[in-house]
Amino acid sequence: MYAILLGFVLGIGLPIQTAVNSRLKAAAKSPLIASFLSFTTGCIALSLLLLITRPEVATVSIHQQPWWLWIGGFLGAVFLTGNVLLLSRLGSFQTVLMPIIGQVVMSMLLDNWGLFGSKLIPITVFRLLGAFLVLAGTLTIIFSSKTKNKPKVKATNHYIEWWWRLVGLITGAFSALQTAINGHLGIVFSSSLVAAAISFSAGCLVLLLVVIIKEHSILRQLKLNDFKKLPYWAWLGGLIGAGFVLGNIIIMPQLGTGLAIMVVLTGQLVGSLLLEQFGWLNVPRRSLQKNSIIGLGVIVAGIYLIKFF
Repeated sequence: MYAILLGFVLGIGLPIQTAVNSRLKAAAKSPLIASFLSFTTGCIALSLLLLITRPEVATVSIHQQPWWLWIGGFLGAVFLTGNVLLLSRLGSFQTVLMPIIGQVVMSMLLDNWGLFGSKLIPITVFRLLGAFLVLAGTLTIIFSSKTKNKPKVKATNHYIEWWWRLVGLITGAFSALQTAINGHLGIVFSSSLVAAAISFSAGCLVLLLVVIIKEHSILRQLKLNDFKKLPYWAWLGGLIGAGFVLGNIIIMPQLGTGLAIMVVLTGQLVGSLLLEQFGWLNVPRRSLQKNSIIGLGVIVAGIYLIKFF
């Protein structure tokens, strides 16, 4: 029960991190630069925590470990960058929905075959039904949250649009893979904190390369004074992100990849609804819809089936 509660809290933190990073983006003039700065603060926080706590770490022979053990941070950075690209091609609705479908499907496959160090949990009829309910509830919440003022989407033909939908599914699958890999990384090192620091550092390096290649012209335009005007909470996104990665490494071995992702997803949706309901962190205020409450109920039912059947 502790792991489920922790996963739910971690999920609530995700939309908060998004809102915080959106404020940071105003000074960074680029979502990628804002994400890199957020990752950097998270890396610094994890490094300081390592220096303070000095956790005992298992002796690990790097060359004897599977190659995929070190790519969790890379997959996380790809997921983050992919969402940035998807928004202008598919719009906000499909940008949220496609990765979620990818996460749910991949997490069930990881559990069924025990891939990438996942806990072996065979697929059953009840687990499939639970996954379907989670997707149905998610679709209900996202659809009820749509507004008339949709973001502009680049004009694409039918085949290109389906290509970007496939990209969304793949990035979602990458997110599920990251959860499984980082969880196994924590087991190998016998330290969740060390695993989180390794993963976060790798993601930070990937984002640094992306920023240098794609946003080099914007980097020359940045002004230090713009960052000084930011509220203190605009720099907390990295701390939330670091806590999210660390928490996932803790709960994944206990819950299995599938259930861990379902619980975090539920918290993510609840956090988004709370931010919109109360207008916290400069998020546009929007009343809670009846369909959103129904959707959450359906998701909880789905998680119950996955956990207990």
